[in-house]
Amino acid sequence: MAEISVVVPTYNRADLLKATLDSILGQTRMPDEVIVVDDGSTDDSVDVLAGYGAAVTCIRSTNGGPLVSRNIGVRAARGGLVAFCDSDDLWHPEFLATMEQAFQAAPGVAAAYANFNILHEGQLS
Repeated sequence: MAEISVVVPTYNRADLLKATLDSILGQTRMPDEVIVVDDGSTDDSVDVLAGYGAAVTCIRSTNGGPLVSRNIGVRAARGGLVAFCDSDDLWHPEFLATMEQAFQAAPGVAAAYANFNILHEGQLS
């Protein structure tokens, strides 16, 4: 199977970024690389990212919005598959394994997306 790169666009999400990265790095099928594109954050996002060392590649850019950040991340990605995770999202531990299985089952598929749950004040909806 192809390598999987994860691209995380972020802007001023220091308070949520650690939980997002922990959910990505806690996958049963580990990503081959994690790229965080910091879209000109002015909070402590850079300090949070520094705590992950070589496990996370950080690219800093001037503020251009999440679409620009995603494109920067895709251009830097080495993997044959790229998964996007917003910096306020959490993945179930089996997310990457399930997506990888879906791509293996349908080799001609070029893109996929998954359902999601909304967590608001500790309640799933």
